[in-house]
Amino acid sequence: MMSVMSIRVDNEKRRLLKAIASLEDKTVGGLVGELIEAYLEGNRQKLEREMANNKKAATTTFEELALKAKANSRGKRWKREDLYRV
Repeated sequence: MMSVMSIRVDNEKRRLLKAIASLEDKTVGGLVGELIEAYLEGNRQKLEREMANNKKAATTTFEELALKAKANSRGKRWKREDLYRV
């Protein structure tokens, strides 16, 4: 499932993103998606290292933290079984 996200980018950065995407024969959305994936992967490893050093957090997976954050943003409680819903 994919969601729409709106972000604000100053005009100069937007123009540069469009130019780079064009040079690489990609859409701006595709380019930004790749950048987000790289950022998340780097931070997932950082988070997992922190969790290994913290016994309380070690029982929580990255996916559980993401689900909890999503539920909190909507004012809902989350359940572990929600992770396995398709």
